[in-house]
Amino acid sequence: MSHAVKQVENFIVKCSATSGCAPVAVDVIEEFVAYYDKESLERQLLEMEDALINNADNKVEIVQGLFRDMHSLKGSSGLLKIDVMTHLLHNLEDVLGAISNNVLNISAVKRTDIFDFFLQGFDLIEKLVQIFQQDPTFVLKNSREKFGFYIRIIVEARSIVENIDQYMEFTEMDENVF
Repeated sequence: MSHAVKQVENFIVKCSATSGCAPVAVDVIEEFVAYYDKESLERQLLEMEDALINNADNKVEIVQGLFRDMHSLKGSSGLLKIDVMTHLLHNLEDVLGAISNNVLNISAVKRTDIFDFFLQGFDLIEKLVQIFQQDPTFVLKNSREKFGFYIRIIVEARSIVENIDQYMEFTEMDENVF
């Protein structure tokens, strides 16, 4: 078992214990839903994909806008104490951070499946919201299918961050500019 999978399992086990993550109250998940706009995130993701593939002049603003929205969503879930959601969003944000931190140097996209990764993450967020709305006491570890999907997204996020150069092509910075 990989180290990343073990870390995720440890997090979920902590959340499953009585001293870990509390059940998500229906009003709390409804408050989160007010912040979560999947269509807007998907639209921004498509804009980012187009800007990075075409090396558009406005790629920095587009990437940073999506990063800010993802960061705000993560902050909202953290304030609302939806720990499983916060953990997932933190990992999605890490991937966006790796792109955002290097956006000026990105000259091309090598692997477009990085965008599919985000769409899958957004789908998982939506599924978790629906589950929590139906059952506030839901424990992720008890759902083999959802737990497996969750682990795959987290492990993939870490892999992308560690290997961002396999997904994006970078230009060298001219050190003489400064």
